[in-house]
This record gives sequence, C-alpha cells and structure tokens, in this order.
Amino acid sequence: MSLTETTQTNPEPTQVIFYEGRDFQGKAYLSTLGSKVDIYREYRPLNDKLNSVKVGRSCKVLAYYAAGFGKPEKEFIVDTPDIDIRGMSSFIVLSKDGEHAILFTFSDSTGEGRTMTLQSAGFGSVTQPNPQPEEGIDPNNPRVFATLKVTDIESTPVVTAIFVRKTSGEYEDPNGALHFYWKDGKPHAKNIPDYGSANLTYTQDGNVFKFVWR
Repeated sequence: MSLTETTQTNPEPTQVIFYEGRDFQGKAYLSTLGSKVDIYREYRPLNDKLNSVKVGRSCKVLAYYAAGFGKPEKEFIVDTPDIDIRGMSSFIVLSKDGEHAILFTFSDSTGEGRTMTLQSAGFGSVTQPNPQPEEGIDPNNPRVFATLKVTDIESTPVVTAIFVRKTSGEYEDPNGALHFYWKDGKPHAKNIPDYGSANLTYTQDGNVFKFVWR
C-alpha cells in the first residue's frame, strides 16, 4: 500500500513519514519513493488530516491542496513541521535530484466544450478539464499527467498519447502523441511525425504545458 500507519519514527532514504499533527505529533503514516496518492479518493479519512512530514534523504514530496494532483502547492525536501497548505488532498513522492512532475491545461477556444486526455506510462490517463474536482476547486487547474526523470532525454523520451473528445463523446480524428524529455534543466515536448493535429497547439510555462483546441 502507498500510505500505511506506522510506528517508525525516522524514514529510510526512500521513505517519507506523514503525521496527523504538526511538529511530527499524532498518528504516523509511511509512504515510499514513487508513490502517487490521491488521499481524497483512496484514503478519505485522512483527507486534510496530514499536517507534518519527515522526508528521506533521497526523496522530495509534492503536496497538493486539491484531489487529483492539481497545481502543486508546495515541495518538501527536508523534514517539515507544518505542511501548511490548508489541508493536503494528494501527494507524489519523487526522487529529490532526478524527477519532476509535468502538468497540463486544456481549453477549447471554439467554445464547444471539448475535453482532452493525456495518457502516459506510469501515471495513467488524466482528463482536463477535471471531470471530478473537489468542491470549490477550479476544474481547469493544471494537473499532473507524467513524472519525468532527468534520464528521460531526447533519445529515450516519455511517450504521451493525446485524445480530444467532443461533448457528444466522439473523439476528434486525428488524435495525437508527443515526446516529452529533459534537456538543459527543463522539460521539453516534441511532436511525433504523423501523430499531430492542426487544430491542437500548445505553449509551455515551466513544467506546465498549455494546450488549446482552435
């Protein structure tokens, strides 16, 4: 399991320990490198209940206020006595020096209400706008769809499939795919020949890729 109650007081290098109380007080819960946990949907009694964290030396924690891995609120690479994001609803545990979360937004500039799904190895399918946002959360918040290692270079990229769907449920044709890779200290995207659409464009803002259907 990705989040289990523990009596362990210090994490190993590839572990993190969350606490219900601030200052590492109260019940403790263990997670490990590579975990992607939607607390709101998978561990509902702990939603908004984890308030401090001890971080193993090989890890970093990306903590999200919203369920579904919305725009990251904070990143922790050391023991933190107060997570302080108004209640944590999801988190990812990545390698401190070698991994990054890649997010995307999608908008249909025609006003016809299309949605887009990105599907990548290791993270599954993520739909935008978010079809199941928490109450009060903007469904258009950037959402994580992949984690990218610094070793995912141009010659060995992460392949991500793209599916654009009409409000009727019918898929646009063609859909597409992109290569995502790490170079010069940041993520990059590259169209895969024969798997593109003239109607779909994107821009980049740091680790967020903003797709627009025109």
